[in-house]
Amino acid sequence: MLPYVVSGRATSQHLLSSTSFKCIFLQQQRQQRWSQPSSQRRHRVTLIQQDFADKVKVKRPLPIVLVQSSNDMDTSWPARWQKKLAEAGYRSSYIRLQREDSTSGEIQSSLDIWYKDLVQAMREHSYFPPLLIGHGEEAWKTSQKYVSNNPVSGLVLIHPSKNDNDDTTAEAAMPSLEFEPHFPLLVVSPANKVPLFLQDEHVDHVDTSATTATNGMDGDDMSLQHTLDWMDDVNM
Repeated sequence: MLPYVVSGRATSQHLLSSTSFKCIFLQQQRQQRWSQPSSQRRHRVTLIQQDFADKVKVKRPLPIVLVQSSNDMDTSWPARWQKKLAEAGYRSSYIRLQREDSTSGEIQSSLDIWYKDLVQAMREHSYFPPLLIGHGEEAWKTSQKYVSNNPVSGLVLIHPSKNDNDDTTAEAAMPSLEFEPHFPLLVVSPANKVPLFLQDEHVDHVDTSATTATNGMDGDDMSLQHTLDWMDDVNM
């Protein structure tokens, strides 16, 4: 296990009772099974769902949603993350944002559409407020807009480990919505990338400024491990 060092204070999250989970499970049985990853193309996002692993002993009711920014072309880490989460007993949805233009009007339009598609996806595929994981600047800001208007069980904001995914002018022009974090929140990023309003003792932070790959894991996989350790720490 990677060394897990955070600053701030986490808030415990109460999971569903067994009775509530049973009701949810029956609802899910009436839906199409997610025995294999399934993909659905929307107007500005691509949605891929992953069910629990076949032999997992404990199936956890908490849905996990991974949101990837449009400028991140690496689809290998989301696939690895979904496989790892399935093996840990979690059902996950992977949402890739897409944008065709970067004009100022299109930037705001894209953010609004991404938000609406994210809301629709959660209504269709989640029966419990999800743990939302935003990876990259666009995903951060879309996730910020989502948690400002919808319930979540927690939020993780991850700064990409690769240099070619650093913030661009178009991304920086996207509005950032401030919110009160009344739920467990983790930021995995260099210290200078943490938004000012999230530099708070109630927000957990893993500083990746000096992080190097270790144990055969790259920066993205290390971010996942930090996230899993944090989920255990806050009883999620």
